[in-house]
Amino acid sequence: MLKNHEPRTVLHDHRAPRWVHAVALIPTVALTGFMAWFVFLQQHEPDAFGRTEEIPLAGKFIFGFFVLIGVFLTGVFAYRLFANPPFFILYSDGFEYSPGGVSTGIIKWTDVEELRDEKVLQSGGYGSAWVPVTAVVLRNPGEYMARFPAALEPLFKLRMKMNSSPILITRGDFGREHDAILAIMREQVAKAQGRN
Repeated sequence: MLKNHEPRTVLHDHRAPRWVHAVALIPTVALTGFMAWFVFLQQHEPDAFGRTEEIPLAGKFIFGFFVLIGVFLTGVFAYRLFANPPFFILYSDGFEYSPGGVSTGIIKWTDVEELRDEKVLQSGGYGSAWVPVTAVVLRNPGEYMARFPAALEPLFKLRMKMNSSPILITRGDFGREHDAILAIMREQVAKAQGRN
């Protein structure tokens, strides 16, 4: 989720289509509800010998943990569905990117060295293919990566081995607005470099 900052000039903000959040919410609600019913609400019928098989207490704790995770994710996806917050905001002095709902705060244009066209290997339904991306090359990528939770550090290290930046923008991020947003970003980077 993007962080609140002092008032800035917003050049553009980008939000995911609401159906994306609905696609995540519906199976989460269904799976969480099923687990809660199966473990805590289901009436166990006696077998032919009159015995009823109950889920052991340890099993209930384990399933209960996953139910709690499901309830949390349900809340997150429901919030995104109804509020639909932007995951990308372009400001006059920088941009803010929130992949997966985790924001590192604003990245100033003066911290961006260049926007470089690169390719990444992605797997799909028909095998793997090289997909074009735009790498936001930072002057100090370590400072940027330190803002994320430590659990994501291996992902960023892998990205830095394969590409020149931990921030990779794909055409799927912005859809039809992809070229227009990148044009604004390139213009702002050029302006910032002209001031240096």
